[in-house]
Amino acid sequence: MESFNNMQEIWKQQHTPKPTIPSAELMATAQKNSKKIKHKHVSTLLILTITVLVLVAYFLQFNNGKMNRFAIGLFCMIGSLFLRILIEYISFRKFQQIDVGHSFSLYTAKLTSFYNIRKKIHFVITPILYALYCVGFALLLPIFKDNFSFGFYIYLLFSGTGFLVVFAWIIFKQNKKEMALLAFLKNDIDTHKAE
Repeated sequence: MESFNNMQEIWKQQHTPKPTIPSAELMATAQKNSKKIKHKHVSTLLILTITVLVLVAYFLQFNNGKMNRFAIGLFCMIGSLFLRILIEYISFRKFQQIDVGHSFSLYTAKLTSFYNIRKKIHFVITPILYALYCVGFALLLPIFKDNFSFGFYIYLLFSGTGFLVVFAWIIFKQNKKEMALLAFLKNDIDTHKAE
């Protein structure tokens, strides 16, 4: 009888499994989070495009067709942003191809692939492009020093550096949010798939 009581105690101490998430709820969560990610892509594309247009206008206004340090600095800044726009656009199109209405295994495979691509973009490509943008800004500083008053140069130096720091912080926070959202989707799906 004692062994029966022991078995009964062991049985009671057993971990009770959590209820599984219904497929409909999982798909609703996926659709909601997909909208957030699409919105992030569109807003990023818009902000980057406006920035490129401002830099191109500045280049056309002040360069006078010369290939010098000013042109190289602006090309670095414009080029890095243009590449980022291109990458974001391609990534946005890839994400649009992930349809939550597909079969569960196809949806999972596409989302996992997208998640891995975004990790490479955020942790490899973005830092390189950001560094290229910073190099472009650094190339412009001596030109600003020579062509503007000391006070305005100091303003450009501090506001530009402040912008780069704030911009890096925003990029970091946005990337962290997106990766957390994608990881949440991926983990939800992986958990649901394992059950």
